[in-house]
Amino acid sequence: MKCICCVALLVLAAFSLVGAQHCESFRDSRGRSSIDFAPLHGYTDVCSRDFQLCVMLTLGYPPSVQTIAYFVPNAEWQNIRRASTKDSAAI
Repeated sequence: MKCICCVALLVLAAFSLVGAQHCESFRDSRGRSSIDFAPLHGYTDVCSRDFQLCVMLTLGYPPSVQTIAYFVPNAEWQNIRRASTKDSAAI
Protein backbone atom coordinates (compact mmCIF):
# COMPACT_ATOMS: atom_id res chain seq x y z
CA MET A 1 0.00 0.00 0.00
CA LYS A 2 2.87 2.39 0.80
CA CYS A 3 4.32 1.75 -2.64
CA ILE A 4 1.05 2.69 -4.35
CA CYS A 5 0.81 5.90 -2.32
CA CYS A 6 4.39 6.84 -3.19
CA VAL A 7 3.81 6.23 -6.90
CA ALA A 8 0.59 8.26 -6.81
CA LEU A 9 2.40 11.11 -5.06
CA LEU A 10 5.21 11.07 -7.64
CA VAL A 11 2.71 11.08 -10.52
CA LEU A 12 0.85 14.08 -9.02
CA ALA A 13 4.13 15.93 -8.46
CA ALA A 14 5.22 15.25 -12.05
CA PHE A 15 1.92 16.55 -13.45
CA SER A 16 2.11 19.72 -11.37
CA LEU A 17 5.66 20.42 -12.58
CA VAL A 18 4.75 19.81 -16.22
CA GLY A 19 1.58 21.92 -15.99
CA ALA A 20 3.17 24.89 -14.22
CA GLN A 21 3.59 27.99 -16.36
CA HIS A 22 7.19 29.13 -16.74
CA CYS A 23 7.99 32.54 -15.24
CA GLU A 24 11.06 34.53 -16.09
CA SER A 25 13.04 36.65 -13.68
CA PHE A 26 13.24 40.41 -14.11
CA ARG A 27 15.26 42.90 -12.12
CA ASP A 28 15.17 46.65 -12.61
CA SER A 29 18.30 47.30 -14.68
CA ARG A 30 18.49 50.91 -13.44
CA GLY A 31 18.50 49.90 -9.77
CA ARG A 32 15.32 51.75 -8.78
CA SER A 33 13.88 48.70 -7.06
CA SER A 34 15.29 45.63 -5.36
CA ILE A 35 12.12 43.65 -6.13
CA ASP A 36 12.58 40.63 -8.39
CA PHE A 37 9.65 40.78 -10.81
CA ALA A 38 8.55 37.58 -12.51
CA PRO A 39 6.43 38.35 -15.59
CA LEU A 40 4.48 35.66 -17.34
CA HIS A 41 6.35 33.85 -20.07
CA GLY A 42 5.75 35.59 -23.39
CA TYR A 43 6.14 39.21 -22.26
CA THR A 44 8.98 41.71 -22.83
CA ASP A 45 9.91 44.72 -20.72
CA VAL A 46 10.01 47.73 -23.04
CA CYS A 47 11.86 49.96 -20.55
CA SER A 48 14.86 47.65 -20.28
CA ARG A 49 15.07 47.26 -24.08
CA ASP A 50 14.31 50.76 -25.39
CA PHE A 51 14.56 53.65 -22.91
CA GLN A 52 13.31 56.30 -25.36
CA LEU A 53 10.20 54.26 -26.18
CA CYS A 54 9.59 53.75 -22.46
CA VAL A 55 9.73 57.51 -21.90
CA MET A 56 7.30 58.08 -24.78
CA LEU A 57 4.85 55.45 -23.47
CA THR A 58 4.86 56.85 -19.95
CA LEU A 59 4.99 60.57 -20.83
CA GLY A 60 1.42 61.25 -19.68
CA TYR A 61 1.87 59.65 -16.26
CA PRO A 62 1.78 62.00 -13.25
CA PRO A 63 5.22 63.14 -12.01
CA SER A 64 4.73 61.13 -8.80
CA VAL A 65 4.70 57.86 -10.79
CA GLN A 66 8.03 56.07 -11.18
CA THR A 67 7.89 53.44 -13.92
CA ILE A 68 10.02 50.42 -13.16
CA ALA A 69 8.86 48.24 -16.04
CA TYR A 70 6.41 48.31 -18.94
CA PHE A 71 5.53 44.80 -20.11
CA VAL A 72 4.05 44.03 -23.54
CA PRO A 73 3.36 40.69 -25.26
CA ASN A 74 6.37 39.36 -27.21
CA ALA A 75 4.43 39.53 -30.50
CA GLU A 76 3.73 43.23 -29.95
CA TRP A 77 7.39 43.84 -29.10
CA GLN A 78 8.45 42.11 -32.33
CA ASN A 79 6.04 44.33 -34.31
CA ILE A 80 7.51 47.44 -32.68
CA ARG A 81 11.07 46.31 -33.50
CA ARG A 82 10.14 45.54 -37.14
CA ALA A 83 8.51 48.96 -37.54
CA SER A 84 11.54 50.62 -35.99
CA THR A 85 13.89 48.78 -38.33
CA LYS A 86 11.82 49.77 -41.38
CA ASP A 87 11.85 53.43 -40.25
CA SER A 88 15.64 53.33 -39.81
CA ALA A 89 16.15 51.78 -43.25
CA ALA A 90 14.01 54.48 -44.90
CA ILE A 91 16.24 57.30 -43.60
